[in-house]
Amino acid sequence: MLHYTGYSLSVAFLGALLGTLTGISLASVLSQAYTIYFNLPETIGGINSKAILYGFMISMTVSLIAGLTASRGVVAINPAESMRPEPPRGTGKIILERWTWLWNRFNATWKMSLRSVCRKWGRFAVTLVGVIFAVGLLVLSLFSNDSVTVPPVQRVA
Repeated sequence: MLHYTGYSLSVAFLGALLGTLTGISLASVLSQAYTIYFNLPETIGGINSKAILYGFMISMTVSLIAGLTASRGVVAINPAESMRPEPPRGTGKIILERWTWLWNRFNATWKMSLRSVCRKWGRFAVTLVGVIFAVGLLVLSLFSNDSVTVPPVQRVA
Protein backbone atom coordinates (compact mmCIF):
# COMPACT_ATOMS: atom_id res chain seq x y z
CA MET A 1 0.00 0.00 0.00
CA LEU A 2 2.85 2.38 0.81
CA HIS A 3 4.40 1.59 -2.57
CA TYR A 4 1.41 3.04 -4.44
CA THR A 5 1.08 5.95 -2.03
CA GLY A 6 4.74 6.77 -2.63
CA TYR A 7 3.95 7.48 -6.28
CA SER A 8 1.31 10.04 -5.37
CA LEU A 9 3.53 11.63 -2.72
CA SER A 10 6.46 11.93 -5.13
CA VAL A 11 4.27 13.58 -7.77
CA ALA A 12 2.85 15.98 -5.16
CA PHE A 13 6.31 16.84 -3.84
CA LEU A 14 7.69 17.44 -7.32
CA GLY A 15 4.67 19.58 -8.25
CA ALA A 16 4.87 21.61 -5.05
CA LEU A 17 8.60 22.11 -5.53
CA LEU A 18 8.23 23.22 -9.15
CA GLY A 19 5.31 25.47 -8.23
CA THR A 20 7.27 27.07 -5.41
CA LEU A 21 10.32 27.67 -7.58
CA THR A 22 8.19 29.11 -10.37
CA GLY A 23 6.29 31.30 -7.93
CA ILE A 24 9.47 32.63 -6.35
CA SER A 25 11.03 33.36 -9.73
CA LEU A 26 7.94 35.12 -11.10
CA ALA A 27 7.05 37.02 -7.91
CA SER A 28 9.37 39.95 -8.53
CA VAL A 29 8.34 40.26 -12.18
CA LEU A 30 4.64 40.30 -11.32
CA SER A 31 5.19 42.66 -8.39
CA GLN A 32 6.94 45.14 -10.66
CA ALA A 33 4.13 44.88 -13.21
CA TYR A 34 1.48 45.44 -10.52
CA THR A 35 3.47 48.36 -9.13
CA ILE A 36 3.51 50.07 -12.52
CA TYR A 37 -0.03 49.18 -13.60
CA PHE A 38 -1.90 49.78 -10.32
CA ASN A 39 0.42 52.54 -9.01
CA LEU A 40 1.24 50.57 -5.86
CA PRO A 41 4.14 51.25 -3.52
CA GLU A 42 7.39 49.41 -4.18
CA THR A 43 7.34 47.61 -0.82
CA ILE A 44 5.32 44.71 -2.20
CA GLY A 45 7.02 41.37 -2.21
CA GLY A 46 9.08 39.09 -0.12
CA ILE A 47 8.98 35.35 0.26
CA ASN A 48 6.43 34.13 2.76
CA SER A 49 7.90 30.90 4.08
CA LYS A 50 4.76 30.15 6.10
CA ALA A 51 2.64 30.18 2.91
CA ILE A 52 5.14 27.90 1.18
CA LEU A 53 5.08 25.49 4.13
CA TYR A 54 1.27 25.47 4.21
CA GLY A 55 1.16 24.87 0.46
CA PHE A 56 3.52 21.92 0.79
CA MET A 57 1.53 20.50 3.70
CA ILE A 58 -1.80 20.80 1.88
CA SER A 59 -0.34 19.29 -1.28
CA MET A 60 1.20 16.35 0.54
CA THR A 61 -1.92 15.73 2.68
CA VAL A 62 -4.28 15.70 -0.29
CA SER A 63 -1.86 13.48 -2.20
CA LEU A 64 -1.57 11.07 0.74
CA ILE A 65 -5.35 10.78 1.05
CA ALA A 66 -5.73 10.26 -2.71
CA GLY A 67 -2.94 7.67 -2.78
CA LEU A 68 -4.35 5.73 0.16
CA THR A 69 -7.86 5.82 -1.29
CA ALA A 70 -6.69 4.60 -4.70
CA SER A 71 -4.36 1.91 -3.38
CA ARG A 72 -6.95 0.52 -0.95
CA GLY A 73 -8.94 -0.95 -3.83
CA VAL A 74 -5.82 -2.34 -5.53
CA VAL A 75 -4.52 -4.05 -2.40
CA ALA A 76 -7.89 -5.65 -1.64
CA ILE A 77 -7.97 -7.88 -4.74
CA ASN A 78 -6.07 -11.10 -5.32
CA PRO A 79 -3.04 -10.57 -7.65
CA ALA A 80 -3.88 -13.57 -9.84
CA GLU A 81 -7.42 -12.32 -10.22
CA SER A 82 -6.31 -8.83 -11.17
CA MET A 83 -4.18 -10.11 -14.07
CA ARG A 84 -7.06 -11.87 -15.81
CA PRO A 85 -8.65 -9.89 -18.60
CA GLU A 86 -12.13 -8.60 -18.02
CA PRO A 87 -14.71 -10.72 -19.87
CA PRO A 88 -16.56 -8.85 -22.60
CA ARG A 89 -19.99 -7.57 -21.61
CA GLY A 90 -22.01 -7.96 -24.76
CA THR A 91 -21.12 -10.71 -27.16
CA GLY A 92 -23.92 -10.55 -29.68
CA LYS A 93 -23.74 -9.36 -33.23
CA ILE A 94 -23.59 -5.64 -33.72
CA ILE A 95 -25.96 -4.02 -36.18
CA LEU A 96 -23.32 -3.77 -38.91
CA GLU A 97 -22.74 -7.54 -38.83
CA ARG A 98 -26.33 -8.09 -39.90
CA TRP A 99 -25.64 -6.18 -43.10
CA THR A 100 -23.47 -8.86 -44.66
CA TRP A 101 -22.98 -7.01 -47.94
CA LEU A 102 -21.23 -4.21 -46.00
CA TRP A 103 -19.64 -6.28 -43.23
CA ASN A 104 -17.81 -8.61 -45.62
CA ARG A 105 -15.99 -5.65 -47.20
CA PHE A 106 -14.13 -4.82 -43.95
CA ASN A 107 -10.87 -6.49 -42.99
CA ALA A 108 -10.29 -7.93 -39.50
CA THR A 109 -8.83 -4.71 -38.08
CA TRP A 110 -11.84 -2.67 -39.11
CA LYS A 111 -14.22 -5.32 -37.80
CA MET A 112 -12.56 -5.35 -34.36
CA SER A 113 -12.53 -1.55 -34.23
CA LEU A 114 -16.19 -1.28 -35.20
CA ARG A 115 -17.18 -3.91 -32.63
CA SER A 116 -15.28 -2.00 -29.95
CA VAL A 117 -16.95 1.28 -30.94
CA CYS A 118 -20.43 -0.25 -30.88
CA ARG A 119 -19.92 -2.09 -27.58
CA LYS A 120 -18.22 0.75 -25.73
CA TRP A 121 -19.97 3.76 -27.19
CA GLY A 122 -19.37 5.92 -24.10
CA ARG A 123 -15.61 5.65 -24.43
CA PHE A 124 -15.93 6.32 -28.16
CA ALA A 125 -18.04 9.43 -27.53
CA VAL A 126 -15.56 10.85 -25.00
CA THR A 127 -12.66 10.15 -27.38
CA LEU A 128 -14.53 11.78 -30.25
CA VAL A 129 -15.29 14.90 -28.20
CA GLY A 130 -11.62 15.08 -27.16
CA VAL A 131 -10.45 14.86 -30.76
CA ILE A 132 -12.98 17.50 -31.84
CA PHE A 133 -11.76 19.92 -29.16
CA ALA A 134 -8.10 19.20 -29.96
CA VAL A 135 -8.62 19.92 -33.65
CA GLY A 136 -10.62 23.03 -32.78
CA LEU A 137 -7.79 24.31 -30.57
CA LEU A 138 -5.30 23.58 -33.32
CA VAL A 139 -7.33 25.45 -35.94
CA LEU A 140 -7.90 28.35 -33.53
CA SER A 141 -4.19 28.63 -32.72
CA LEU A 142 -3.24 28.54 -36.40
CA PHE A 143 -5.88 31.17 -37.18
CA SER A 144 -4.66 33.39 -34.34
CA ASN A 145 -1.09 33.08 -35.55
CA ASP A 146 -2.04 33.89 -39.14
CA SER A 147 -4.21 36.83 -38.12
CA VAL A 148 -1.22 38.47 -36.46
CA THR A 149 1.62 37.51 -38.80
CA VAL A 150 0.02 37.54 -42.26
CA PRO A 151 -1.01 41.00 -43.50
CA PRO A 152 -4.49 41.20 -44.95
CA VAL A 153 -4.66 41.32 -48.74
CA GLN A 154 -7.49 43.28 -50.27
CA ARG A 155 -8.47 42.42 -53.79
CA VAL A 156 -10.59 44.74 -55.77
CA ALA A 157 -12.30 43.11 -58.69
